[in-house]
Amino acid sequence: MSQRTELSNISKQNKGLTALIVDDLSINRSIARIILERNNFKIHEAKNGK
Repeated sequence: MSQRTELSNISKQNKGLTALIVDDLSINRSIARIILERNNFKIHEAKNGK
């Protein structure tokens, strides 16, 4: 199985999962959001843990 096929299967399996992204730096949150959204995660985001 090719790496692309494996990633596609993982992306389909993640449909409906939710991730919480918490980081002080907006660039880190943006990168995490892009990666997770491409893999069908729903995102909740916070600027810090306070």
